[in-house]
Amino acid sequence: MILHENSSSRNFTLIELLVVIAIIAILAAMLLPALNQARDRAKAIRCLGNVKDLTLSVSSYSNDYKGRMLSSVNADADYGARVWSVILIKNAYAPQNNNLFYCPKMQIPANFNRYFTYGMRAANEPGLVDLRSYRQTSRVILLGDSAKKNNGVRSWRFWQNSATEGQPYLTHGGRATVSAIDGHAGLFDIDAFHDGTILWNDTSKFAQVISQYNVETGI
Repeated sequence: MILHENSSSRNFTLIELLVVIAIIAILAAMLLPALNQARDRAKAIRCLGNVKDLTLSVSSYSNDYKGRMLSSVNADADYGARVWSVILIKNAYAPQNNNLFYCPKMQIPANFNRYFTYGMRAANEPGLVDLRSYRQTSRVILLGDSAKKNNGVRSWRFWQNSATEGQPYLTHGGRATVSAIDGHAGLFDIDAFHDGTILWNDTSKFAQVISQYNVETGI
């Protein structure tokens, strides 16, 4: 009798366990999308904070150098190809912090790589951008999420003269984190680029070309 009762008890416990497992699996399936969305929102917030901090650093540098910022140079005796991030770091306007220079949505490299950071507005070579020359400073992109058009790999500049590199990258649920020359920053969707809320490829016209690759959420 005792063995029979224990056997019945074990069978009942096993059924209960299976029911509990099934319920947990259902709840997990329901909660996982919400958790992923919350994680993505957290990354977008961190990205926005990065862009704001870096924009402040760029503004501080440009204020000390007559409103100018060197976004990129093809050849430099000290650093090879010098880009804006190297200028800020070498001149102590920003720390060499990988978590600051890279969007949280991308895989952070073990070693700092100046070519796969956020993009900054680039003029014709040698890349000297005169921030005081723009009239619509609240609308013209300065810094933010950018990538190559053909594969979505990060690019260190917004390159208005290129058809393949330096495009706005809508990596945060169809939005890109960018700052304007006046210093404010935000997350903007594709409509903001098309309707002129944010100008990126020329101060006199709206952004007309945004690659299909830029609306992908992956890197």
